[in-house]
Amino acid sequence: MRLHPSCLPYLRGESFATDLRVRFEPTPGDAEYLGRIQFLTRLCQGKNVIHLGCVDHNADTIQNKLKRGKWLHKELCDVTQHCLGVDLDRPGIEFIRSLGYPDVVAANIITEDIPQLGGVNWDYLLVPEVLEHIGNPVQFLAGIRGKLGGTFGKLVVTVPNAFCAGVRKFTRKGIEAINSDHRHWFSPYTLHKILFDAGFTVDELVACKQGKVKPQSFIKNFYYRHHPLLRDDLVAIASAIKP
Repeated sequence: MRLHPSCLPYLRGESFATDLRVRFEPTPGDAEYLGRIQFLTRLCQGKNVIHLGCVDHNADTIQNKLKRGKWLHKELCDVTQHCLGVDLDRPGIEFIRSLGYPDVVAANIITEDIPQLGGVNWDYLLVPEVLEHIGNPVQFLAGIRGKLGGTFGKLVVTVPNAFCAGVRKFTRKGIEAINSDHRHWFSPYTLHKILFDAGFTVDELVACKQGKVKPQSFIKNFYYRHHPLLRDDLVAIASAIKP
């Protein structure tokens, strides 16, 4: 999906509307229906990648996802040329090292200097399923841009989609189904807006399934191929705005 040019003045704050109808132009990627991990591993194939938030909650979560082939850091390490994991969770980082992944660092990527970031042309800084946990996402992303602006090529952010069909299924019953640590819901427009306010412009927006796409689910797959705004996750590939 690509934000329609008519919406750009609102994104930049040049125009204002209380009932803006945000339109999107289709892109070839909309016709594909992929799982989030499948999309990210394909994007990062053979690349140098910084994986921010690599611990994924805690050791139990990692073990559970490993059993199901859903731990993103392992999947990235399997396909990238170089994948550096960074996370605030020091016990989690030690656990990852014990699993045989030594290229991980316990640090605050915004406030601390990380020597391992030097000497590498990083293609992507990957921030997957992190932004919804952050109290001030604009400040967080702006801090990344200010600290690491010339360190990586593109920023890749993934977030749960506020419009996904799974959320709507529960809201029709008067229930909000949510991870208890989440602080935000994101739509395609609000994700664009937050990234723009932080000094980034979205080059590409892709909607994915949270888990794996099952080939045997013909009807569901057909439906979501034609309704990308109802998919589980949003993936924004963004570039820093030049001064």
